Amino acid sequence: MLLGVERSADLEAVLSKAVTWLVGRQQADGSFGGGKWTEAPNANSTGLIAQALQGRRTHGRPKPPKRGS
Repeated sequence: MLLGVERSADLEAVLSKAVTWLVGRQQADGSFGGGKWTEAPNANSTGLIAQALQGRRTHGRPKPPKRGS
């Protein structure tokens, strides 16, 4: 997730906003739906989003906010 990009304050703000947006769309069971043609929760979308959130956390970023916060 943008590992080779210089981290400016503006980029960090955008990434934090994106993480908040993603977490806000998480289903009660922890899954995520896809886009227009795969709105229902599915393993592919859930896996991709989990990987993105873990990548953000692994590279020295704060934990994503809890759902509903």
